[in-house]
Amino acid sequence: MFHYAAKKFQALSRVVSNGVEAQRPHAYTGDLDGTLVLVEPVVVDMEISIDRLAELFPPGVGPINKSRKVGRVYISPVPAAIGGPLAGYLSRGSEMVRGPEGSSEGASSLPRGALMPQSTDVIRARCERAEQQFLRMQLLADYGPQCAICGKVLPKDLLVAAHIKRRSECTDVERLDFGAAAMLTCTLGCDSLFENGYLRVDDEGNVRAAATEFAGLSAALSDLDGACCLAFSEATTRNFEFHRNWHANRSAVPQAQL
Repeated sequence: MFHYAAKKFQALSRVVSNGVEAQRPHAYTGDLDGTLVLVEPVVVDMEISIDRLAELFPPGVGPINKSRKVGRVYISPVPAAIGGPLAGYLSRGSEMVRGPEGSSEGASSLPRGALMPQSTDVIRARCERAEQQFLRMQLLADYGPQCAICGKVLPKDLLVAAHIKRRSECTDVERLDFGAAAMLTCTLGCDSLFENGYLRVDDEGNVRAAATEFAGLSAALSDLDGACCLAFSEATTRNFEFHRNWHANRSAVPQAQL
């Protein structure tokens, strides 16, 4: 995907999910209904001018209309025969985003990779990364840098987007329901305690601690037992119920005193 704004090509990214209906980001005004497409950044800080952009596309192809100007559209399909080589061209001299293995995903490999089918494992991993980044961004915008379990206001790098219902158990629709799928939890302990079922949220939005034979764990849990979960709402209540029941049915984790 080629990102265009302020009369310049700004970035190049790889689409990792199908588009779904969603609310537009908080900075937008007016009609908030939109389409969400998760992407993975490949090249940033390109700033290709509108005049150069018009030279790269034939008239009436992609974002360029027959008058050789950028059309008033949000998404314009680009033929693969043009998109692959163009991606390689734009990659030169721009900042590459490093891949998870530390290799640059850019000029020489991008056109071929962009036109070749990739394994489902690679596609799934990219989708999960993009989804996690978007979730965290949305949650920080909604709630600020605050843990939904302990309520502490913390530096952003100590907060993660935690799925309420386990991601592996969610349908595609549930995963992309960003208003209900996740909450911000801190890496000081709340994230692990909730993920492993030692902390759960009851049907009134209160944090409840599971019984445990470990004194050190019990002390940590008691400080959080009875707290008000900041992410509890009509939209999230069903996922919290799933979380309670899923862990209650696991023999490895004691049942909570709910």
